[in-house]
Amino acid sequence: TLQDLAAEHRVYLAAYGFFLLLALGLLRLTTTGERTIHGRDGRFLGCAVLTLILLALCGMTVKRNAVWSSERALWDDARKKSPAKARPLTNLARTYTHDIKQAIIYYEQSLTLSPGLFATHYNLGDLYYKIGQTKEALNHIQIAAIMEPNIAEIQGRLGEIHLELKHYELADALFRKAVELNPQY
Repeated sequence: TLQDLAAEHRVYLAAYGFFLLLALGLLRLTTTGERTIHGRDGRFLGCAVLTLILLALCGMTVKRNAVWSSERALWDDARKKSPAKARPLTNLARTYTHDIKQAIIYYEQSLTLSPGLFATHYNLGDLYYKIGQTKEALNHIQIAAIMEPNIAEIQGRLGEIHLELKHYELADALFRKAVELNPQY
């Protein structure tokens, strides 16, 4: 199933019909030689309308392309337009690879909106681990492990955390489980 109620690519086929009707209307307007109320040629009016539409579409395209200038700009725009959705926040947090504190803020906001996201818990736990907040890291990685227990990286990260906490037997068991799940780990 789709994660979104509507997606942008779903309107392309419907847009074809709209633009076909628009083009036919403009063609008819530009090919008639009848005089209008203001005494102007219908072709002039059609060309003027077409030029205005073209300029408006060009301006909107330039403005929209600015959003696509970077991944961060794209997800920040999505966050502003969809403040009640967790995915833009999660993806925006992912763009803050060198600003861990800002990434944590966005991940936490994402979990407020949707607390059951595996990737958010795992990534947040990983960031907490990187900055030395072992207790918070353990909490989020354990939640991720409950959601997806058969991923070797999760078991390995839990093993690293327990090794740091000097829980050697538990760490060993977790490392062994990670290797069972993926012998290349």
